[in-house]
Formats: sequence, structure tokens, C-alpha cells
Amino acid sequence: MEINKDRYSELLNWLNEALEKELSDVVFLELKKDVHINNEITLNEDIPIPIKSDYLIKGIESDKFSEDIPLYDLVDSMVYLIGCNNHFKYNNKYIEIIKKLTKEIDAFLLNKASEFTKNKEYLNSLIYLRALKEISDKHHDVIRYNIAYTLKQISTEKGAESASKSQKQYGKMYYELSYYEFLKLSEDFPRYDKVHYELGFYYLEKEDYESAKDELEKAYRFNEDGDLKKSISDLLSNVNDIIAFEKGKSYVIEGKAEEGLKILIPLTQRYKDFNEASYYTALGYRKLGNYAKTKLILEELIKKGESSPEIDNELGLCYFYDGEYKKAAESFEKALKMKDSDVGCMCNLGFTYYQLGLVDKAIHYIKKAYELNPEDEITKKSWSWIQNLK
Repeated sequence: MEINKDRYSELLNWLNEALEKELSDVVFLELKKDVHINNEITLNEDIPIPIKSDYLIKGIESDKFSEDIPLYDLVDSMVYLIGCNNHFKYNNKYIEIIKKLTKEIDAFLLNKASEFTKNKEYLNSLIYLRALKEISDKHHDVIRYNIAYTLKQISTEKGAESASKSQKQYGKMYYELSYYEFLKLSEDFPRYDKVHYELGFYYLEKEDYESAKDELEKAYRFNEDGDLKKSISDLLSNVNDIIAFEKGKSYVIEGKAEEGLKILIPLTQRYKDFNEASYYTALGYRKLGNYAKTKLILEELIKKGESSPEIDNELGLCYFYDGEYKKAAESFEKALKMKDSDVGCMCNLGFTYYQLGLVDKAIHYIKKAYELNPEDEITKKSWSWIQNLK
């Protein structure tokens, strides 16, 4: 799937603006003269030095800053600034200083991000990973993967049921951006198995099962060390079954009941709790005129606790065709209590009342259906039948 470049750019700008607000925790120290840390590093007086406010407060309170600023505080503050604002005008200078101060910056930042993730401080994790992307000269595929994955974690956190409406909206934007980041990664590193694995889940949530299958097959093919193969294989099996179900369901709806049942019956045997597959299997049997089998399946669904106007309407039709008009009326009435705007069910109930000799009731329900939706083919035919009857 292609990236919507305009939307991707819009989301990146939004994220940059959101993270820049985090810089309220950073203050700048102005040097009165150049400071030489060692033979290699000079802090020029014309370059402001960032320091996180909590470091500054603790340093002042403990008198730790009376002679110098600890290198850790200095490096961590510069990293934090770079992660919050990738375009700050002194970033290149800060990166130069950081690299000279510590040769283990990659491991340091990965450990920091990992600690934040462990403590569910996902925004801080994102900031340090973004800084690492700017500072590091290697492993950009892994760094970008972790950024995309962290964006997804933030989206889950902000999209929690207890979150406010505005937080949920932010959650959706983080989710969308994480999807684009994974999509961009798949373009830049097409053999990255875990990226395709993650994309598979995005498409599953969108119910785009063919795309999900395509991504998961790539993930399986490119997973060289085998750590994901079992879970990918299981997931692919489920996706293939969902695709098969959608095909079988379409056949039944289109009137190709026999073709549909050939697909759906094995699924209901394999998944005892796949109630939707059971429902469309029942619908297929009803379209073939096997009302006994249809009733058996639908009644079993009701015993399991399933309740829907569609189930009761189908059950009502089976009772109607078997001449059990009282039971049919009860099922149609139950369906209408759950969905009182279902004109098809109203017409079914009207015809059932006619068979029971309750003509006034029959006219009432068919007339009501026609008034609600006079363009519907079933209501038009039903109304015409009532007119001729009168």
C-alpha cells in the first residue's frame, strides 16, 4: 500500500509540535567564556547549553553545580532536546559534543529507552529513540522499528477506555503515524520480517484480510532465525480461515448456497464457537429449503447466548415455511423488539398474522413497513398484495 505523503508529513509536523512542548522542562545556560572540558571538547560561549530543569534544581539544592556540571546531566539534557526538537539550530554541535563525551552513546540511549518502556513511560522512550536516530550512524532500521513500535504503544495507552475524548483523538493520530512509519520501513527495508509482521496486525484491525495475508507471508518468508515462524504460521492459518469465511458468506448472500456451505461447514466443525459462521451456515440451509437443519443451528446459537434480530427473523421464516405460524409470529415480534425499523421483518410478521387469520394486524404491519420505506422492493410487493387483498 502506498504512503499518503501529505498526510504522513502532516502527522510528522504534528508530532514535532507536540514534542517541542516538552521542552518546557529544559532551560539554557549561557557561558561567560569558552569552557574546555578536555583536549577535544570546547563549549563555546556563543552556544547555549541545555539542562533539564530537574537536574538544575537538584544540582543547586545539593550544591553539586558549585564547581561544574556532571557530564551525565549535560549529555542527557542535550539528548532530550534533540529528541524533542530534531531541527534545533545547535543540534549538530550538541551531537558533536555528545559523541566526543561518550563512545557508548548508542547503548546508553537504547538502555534509557528500554527502561522507560519497561516503566510504561512511552513518550520518554520515543524522545530518546528519536534522539538516537539523529545521533547514531548505524542500525537505523532497528532504531526506526523501535520508534514505530513505541508510537503504537502510545496510541494504545491514549486510546484506553478510561481516556478522555481528546486523548483518544491523539491516540488515533499516534496509531496512524505508527502505521505510516512501518509502511515507510517496509519500503526502505523490504526484507525486514518484523515490520511485515506488525503491518499484518494493522491490516487485520482494518479487516483488510488479503493485505494482512500478504504481509504475514512476507514476514514468514524473511524470518531467517525462525523466532517468529510458529506465531506467524498460526496467524496465517487464522487469516486464511477468515478469508474463506468471507468468501463462503458472500456465496450464501448471493444465492450460491451450496458453494457457500462447502466452505462454511468445515469452518463450523473446526471452530465450535465461530457463531457468525454458524449463522451463515444456517442461512445457507434455509435458502436450500432445509428448514429443520436451519432451526437446529439457530436454536443452538440462542442456547449459547447469541441474540440478534437476524437470528430471530431467520428462525421465524423457518417456522413460517413449516406452518408453525404462532412460533413464527413470536420470533418476528422478538426480532422487531430489538430492531423496530426492520421493514422486512415487519412484512414477514404481517404475512404470518394473515395466516393466523388476524387480517387487521397483517395490514397494520405491512402498512407500517411501507410508510417507513416505500422504495424497498419487499415492502412495495407486500403493500401491493395487501391492496389487492382489500
